Amino acid sequence: MSGNNSPDWYSNTRGGGGVDCSGLRRESALQAPNPDAVDALRPGDVLGLVLHDGDAPTIAAMTASGIEAGAVTPDRALIDCLRLGVAFLGTIKSAEGAQILLSIRAE
Repeated sequence: MSGNNSPDWYSNTRGGGGVDCSGLRRESALQAPNPDAVDALRPGDVLGLVLHDGDAPTIAAMTASGIEAGAVTPDRALIDCLRLGVAFLGTIKSAEGAQILLSIRAE
């Protein structure tokens, strides 16, 4: 149990500032798309989000085969949740050339 009388699983799904990680939803354009990966992406495909932590954290969007398709614009809540170990997926809503729109949610 954590110090606030909430079960541990509850505190582990909340990011910094009390963000509910399991309910976090975002839409984001794929940044710096990798031409070798995006040509094969279609609406409905799912990318895994991976945090590259550091002074300037970035969030990579990875294909199922482990190729980095590009990045997602990092925001504090998403970074905090990824740091807690909450997995996030980006489902492709639209893909027109290098213009890829993702719908992001916790796995």
